[in-house]
Amino acid sequence: MRLAALASLVVLLGARSVAAHEGRFPETQQLLFDGDTLVGVATTVGLMVPSDEGWRWTCRSGIGLREQEDPIWALAEGRFVVASFDGIVLGDPCSFAYVPALQRQVVLDVHRASNGRFFAVTSNGSGPNALWSSDDGETWTAGVTLPLPTLFERVRTAPSNPDVVYLSGFEPPEEFGGVRDAVIWASTDGGATFEERRLTLEAGEVTLFLLEVDATNPSRLFARTLRDLAARSIYERVLESDDAGATWSTRFEVPLFGAFARRGTTTYVGGRDPGEPPPVPGAPPRELGLWRAEDGADFTHVFADGQVKCLNARDDGLFACLGGASPFVVGRSNDDGASFASVLAWSDVTGPVTCDVDAPTPTRCVPEEDGHNREHFGLLDAGVDGGVGSGGGGCSTTSHPGGLGWLLGLLAFRRTRRGRTLG
Repeated sequence: MRLAALASLVVLLGARSVAAHEGRFPETQQLLFDGDTLVGVATTVGLMVPSDEGWRWTCRSGIGLREQEDPIWALAEGRFVVASFDGIVLGDPCSFAYVPALQRQVVLDVHRASNGRFFAVTSNGSGPNALWSSDDGETWTAGVTLPLPTLFERVRTAPSNPDVVYLSGFEPPEEFGGVRDAVIWASTDGGATFEERRLTLEAGEVTLFLLEVDATNPSRLFARTLRDLAARSIYERVLESDDAGATWSTRFEVPLFGAFARRGTTTYVGGRDPGEPPPVPGAPPRELGLWRAEDGADFTHVFADGQVKCLNARDDGLFACLGGASPFVVGRSNDDGASFASVLAWSDVTGPVTCDVDAPTPTRCVPEEDGHNREHFGLLDAGVDGGVGSGGGGCSTTSHPGGLGWLLGLLAFRRTRRGRTLG
């Protein structure tokens, strides 16, 4: 479901045509905060981390990811937790490794509860499972066995009560082309037992993704629909439930969903570029950007200068993954989404992450992927000289003791960019 190469993309970055190269087009996908600090940006080409010399890059091969998957990321104490098509990956930018017990399992989502407990949903040949971890992802315990043929793809917990756990997915129709049922499982005992709720999707809708649980009301849920790629004449919907998923109402319709966030009583919805609308009456217009609404009010289109593909609403600003016309790819807004200032542009990526000479990441970043992505970033040298001790492909090596080169760089990163704005 998270395969990004379901459709052909022809996009320009500067004067270069992506069609002339292999590999993924660089796009930001998820922002990772540790407290008040942005410690990582997940992208289609790997992980970007801040340092005292700008942003640094770890390639997908160094993490252990397939080229065409878009994993879900979470943050444990001092390291990243990644849900991939081949298991759970743990580590820091210089040293990622799979959890042995979960290798070759398709992990569709990973989520950290407010009490530090991790939840994951998997699907493999023997059937799907819900898992949990109390040691930052080192070991995982199987919870309930999820029923076939339902495919569960999201897990969320209530911030105000982490014992309230929700799963969402879909059940395939009995007949090809039939309308699907969304399936929501709700637990109030930490995932030991669940109650099932269902929602009949509309024609052309594929599944229901849980987005988040309200910060103070554990029975208030937000979700969104995913439409079939061929059903371009319908909107994608943002839904809300006030009774733990028993009933749902449509809160907003967006031509192509990009992102969602809440802060207090304010809801933000981001949109990606849906392309030219088909010549069908009632088809969604070609609109993108950011919409905002207070509880009980209609949404207002507040930003239209770029695609909004991820959102993180925080006390110190609204952060977004941006694309399209935007000259930068991560922005921060201090005016409720009306405009954004640059946090990360590809030109800020100064080279591979700095690692110890014996770190495993450098040997995994293959030259083919490295050459493609460094050309897109404009990093034809990328800080790698190709000599002895050079990691190439998304990681350079150094002799920092203890494997903490990337972390030392992060602690020194205090640069604030104000030169570029949108809106």
